[in-house]
Amino acid sequence: MTTPHSSTPKFPLAPNRGIRKISAFLRTRTALLCSFCLLVVASLVLVGSQVALVKQRGLASQMQAAWQAARQIELAKANETRRREAIDTLMKEAEKTGLVASAWDERRFGIRQSSMARKAANRLLGEIARSRGRVFAAEQFELSVKDPQDGLFTPPMSSESELVVSLRGSLLYRAKAAAK
Repeated sequence: MTTPHSSTPKFPLAPNRGIRKISAFLRTRTALLCSFCLLVVASLVLVGSQVALVKQRGLASQMQAAWQAARQIELAKANETRRREAIDTLMKEAEKTGLVASAWDERRFGIRQSSMARKAANRLLGEIARSRGRVFAAEQFELSVKDPQDGLFTPPMSSESELVVSLRGSLLYRAKAAAK
């Protein structure tokens, strides 16, 4: 028995359906595999970007610290320059008015509990009195009467009245060369 169309299968759609299912399964699987690979690559790129961001932030903080240090140095140099200019100005003013150290001499006083006639004590006090060309810097100064009957600010009873003087300090006076 021969069948009329022996070349055509009994179920013409059955073999194509299996191939289609396998083909769809493979396409889905390939799409999933590609998506997974892209997801892995994207996550690696993200991790690399995060590491690079952390490094850049560290570098930025280092640069900020270096900039702050440079700014502090710059401000310190500017302050130093202003101080030098102020010192130069003061020194020029001092030279004009004769207040430089080389224009002055020093005399040290060291009198301890010394008995002195009132006239000698008056001369000493007149010598250390402040004037245009003299300045006295006292470290210690004491003036008292020897006799309890005498007063320090009243005329003495006797012309031979004495005072007890203690005096320690420096007298600065204009040097002869600067006075010219």
